[in-house]
Amino acid sequence: MLKFKETFTMYDSIKGEFIFNKMALWSECYFYRLQKYQYKNGYVIRNQLIRSNFDVSTNQHYVEYEKQLEHFVKKESFADRMKQYCDYKESENPFEALTATLEKKYPELKLFYDELGGKRIKALGYKEHELQNEIKWKHTKNRLRDEFVSLFSQCTLSADKIKSAMNEVYAKFNVNKKGKVSDLSKVYGLKVIQHKITIESGEREYVYEIE
Repeated sequence: MLKFKETFTMYDSIKGEFIFNKMALWSECYFYRLQKYQYKNGYVIRNQLIRSNFDVSTNQHYVEYEKQLEHFVKKESFADRMKQYCDYKESENPFEALTATLEKKYPELKLFYDELGGKRIKALGYKEHELQNEIKWKHTKNRLRDEFVSLFSQCTLSADKIKSAMNEVYAKFNVNKKGKVSDLSKVYGLKVIQHKITIESGEREYVYEIE
C-alpha cells in the first residue's frame, strides 16, 4: 500500500484487492486545469481576484490578499473590524487595498474614522454604540456652540445671566447639562475674559466679556 500510494492505485478493503483510484485521477485533472487556465499568467490571476471582490488597485504583497480573504470569511465583531481598520490606516506603510476592501464592505468604518480619528475611536474602545453617541454629541456640541456665539458674542454679562441663558439653550436641545461659564471656553471654544466691576451697592462683582 505504501508502494502504490503516489499512483492511481488504491487498496479496496471490502474486495480485498487493488483497484483503480478514480478520485485520484479526477483530483489530478482538476489541479492540472486549475494551473493551466486559472494561473496561466498574471492577467488571468488578476481577473480571478477581481471577480472574487479582492482589491487589486495597487501593488500588493501576498499577505495583503491573505488578510483580505480573512475579512471575507472570518466572523468578526464590529469592534474587531474597527480596530483592524484603524491599525491599517495608521500603519507606517498603510495597507491601502485592505482599507479599501473594508470600506467597500463596511462603509461605516470610514465614516467613523473620518469623523472621530483613530485616537478617539481607540479611547472609546472601538464600540459602535459609543462611537455613535460620540458623533451625536459632537454634532450637538457644534449646534450649541453656534447658539452660544449668537447669544453672547460681544457681550459682557454676569455669571448668573450667562448660566441662565445656557440652561435655556440646553433645554431647547434636550441636553442634560447645567450652564457653566467655564464651559464656554473649555467645551465650546469661545474666548471669555473676566473683569471685576463695582455695582450699584458698592460691592465688587465679576463679569465676563465674551468675544
